[in-house]
Amino acid sequence: LSDSFIATFLSSAIATDADGEAATLTTDAPDTSPLGIITPVTFTPTVAAGATATVTATVTLLDRLPPVIRPPADIVVPATGSNGVQASDSVIAAFFSGAIATDNVDGAILATASSGDSIPVGTSEFTFTATDSAGNTSSAIARITVKHMITNPTQVSAGSQHTCTLVDTGVTCWGGQTDVPERSNPTQVSAGGSSTCAIDDTGVVCWGENMDGQTNVPDAYTPTKILGISSYDMRTCGLDETGVVCWGDDMFGGAPQNYVPVLTNPTQMDMWQNRRCVIDDTGVVCWLEGQQLLDVPVLSSPTQVSVGYLQTCAIESSGVVCWGQSYISGQAADNIPALSNPTQVSAGAGYQTCAIDDAGVVCWDTNTFVQKTDIPVLSNPTRVDVGEQRTCAIDDSGVVCWDDFGGQSNVSALSNPTQISVGMDQTCA
Repeated sequence: LSDSFIATFLSSAIATDADGEAATLTTDAPDTSPLGIITPVTFTPTVAAGATATVTATVTLLDRLPPVIRPPADIVVPATGSNGVQASDSVIAAFFSGAIATDNVDGAILATASSGDSIPVGTSEFTFTATDSAGNTSSAIARITVKHMITNPTQVSAGSQHTCTLVDTGVTCWGGQTDVPERSNPTQVSAGGSSTCAIDDTGVVCWGENMDGQTNVPDAYTPTKILGISSYDMRTCGLDETGVVCWGDDMFGGAPQNYVPVLTNPTQMDMWQNRRCVIDDTGVVCWLEGQQLLDVPVLSSPTQVSVGYLQTCAIESSGVVCWGQSYISGQAADNIPALSNPTQVSAGAGYQTCAIDDAGVVCWDTNTFVQKTDIPVLSNPTRVDVGEQRTCAIDDSGVVCWDDFGGQSNVSALSNPTQISVGMDQTCA
């Protein structure tokens, strides 16, 4: 009972005799008193004349101090699936068992937090609580950040506001659309404006916003083999051995699946807004969705087609051929810069078109056909993608990007990139 509060209590007693003479007080207070037990304390005054009297007061000690919690350290863990990580994961289990709580009376006590069955992608806060035998409770917060660690990516697609990639665990997205449904062996992903579609063992599956039906894959669309999917804004098209099927907002008033031309053994598709182009046995077939066929120049053995904002370009036996809005309908432009053995072309989302040939990356203005001279020095470029206001290429150094005025963009160091996608507000590789 040497506690300062008890000492103050014991010294606060005052005794005087009938003449007002101060008396000397003594107590029989014990050295200790158990918690919650009423302890009587007798005060005995003694005056000079030797007269004595007694009075008794009680002391009841109550535990008002809460436990002290030391929560586990915040952790960052990789997602083991599209939706995060299971709470049964060994690292997660160690996190939840890692809180330490001690109490001034009870000693070590249990501190717990509720997790649910899984931890979603992103940062989650968990409140650990501990309660002692007197009912005093304390709490502390710790955090788990679950990230999609991009391991062995095989394909990437940059949409308007989000990006998705294929990784060992399935499909991973960031910048939006992070709640990805579990997929069975996905082979391709295509990010649109506010939705995403992927090909897996079950066929084509889409998720995200659905205000224009862009995630409603037609029930009848069950092809034996899906060759590819392509998304633009609120629209997605699937390419299979029999042709093309599209769903979502057609943006230009045509019926969603109206007027898809007959295709023979199609192999590759590209799209921009309501324009679609496919390579098949007859060459390149292009059309305005829901409207009519577009005139296409005669092409010899085309191997790649790229649909851009103002034009469409294809690689064929003679090189690169471009046509579209910038030219007379169906007539190929005859003033494209000379190219030697072109291997890839990107028609572009803006006013620039680029191709890769023996000399490297060659770009030209889509309207004037003037060859660009402000391209950065590239070493053995293998891939180029033209966005609305910037262009990016993969070369021996990694990824190099520049804007329409020749200014270069800062790009993070990358290890052996193999594919690149330039979106509206971002670029990923």
